[in-house]
Amino acid sequence: MADTRNEQFGSGANGGPHRFGVLDQVIGRAAAAGIFLDVDGVLAPIRPRPDETFVPEATRELVRRLTEHYRLVAAVSGRAAPDAAGLLGLDEVLVVGNHGMELLLAGEHDYLVPPEVIDRVQEATAALELNPELRALGVRIENKTASVALHTRGVPDEPRAWRAVLEAAQLQAEERDLIMLPGRKVVDLRPTGINKGTAVRRLFEDRQLRAAVYIGDDRTDIDAFRALEALRSSANAYTVSVAVVSDESPEDLIQWADLEITFDEVPELLTYLAGARP
Repeated sequence: MADTRNEQFGSGANGGPHRFGVLDQVIGRAAAAGIFLDVDGVLAPIRPRPDETFVPEATRELVRRLTEHYRLVAAVSGRAAPDAAGLLGLDEVLVVGNHGMELLLAGEHDYLVPPEVIDRVQEATAALELNPELRALGVRIENKTASVALHTRGVPDEPRAWRAVLEAAQLQAEERDLIMLPGRKVVDLRPTGINKGTAVRRLFEDRQLRAAVYIGDDRTDIDAFRALEALRSSANAYTVSVAVVSDESPEDLIQWADLEITFDEVPELLTYLAGARP
């Protein structure tokens, strides 16, 4: 679990004790540090439908300010990269989409999975779209090219829809050699071997970082928390995992976190980080 050295809350960046003091060593290494931010549930509020959410302008400005101080600022999302980039609206932020399978920066868009894997995902998506039970229950199927998400939030019978989604997704996972990952009223079906953690580790090494913060709110972010934990010992890095907690938070997310905050506290934490000077 989380390294105990990151549980010691030091003095704040502006002097004196502060509950965000655990971030001070990252702030002190800003020129060689990365800030990794989940989007939905961290920068944007959770809404009944993904297309209804937004990033508040004040939050967007704080993220932009982070890019002035840190070597890397990345938005790490389960959304397709162009969708997440459009939601954030900041060309200077690297967008990691599809749980680590896409990279997008200043219009340069790359998939990190081969075409034959995408073909398997599309076959699964087509089968799910033709599933009569899912259609009758109103499950929303989001085709993200390299993955597919099944949303049950806001449908008339959420418990029944959730059971149907798990059964249908599990069947496609077994037939297409994919993995099924439940989240906050959504199930993702995606290829094996790539996740938010593999993306974070790759970027950490490629950008030669010495410190990092990851802020996440859902089960898919646990992979990133684990990656930062591994980097503490293997790369002698200073890392902090921040869980944005709610009544839907998985217990494992909290167990892997060094710091817990609520969604309403995210701007305060970003403000604290944005006070850094390289």
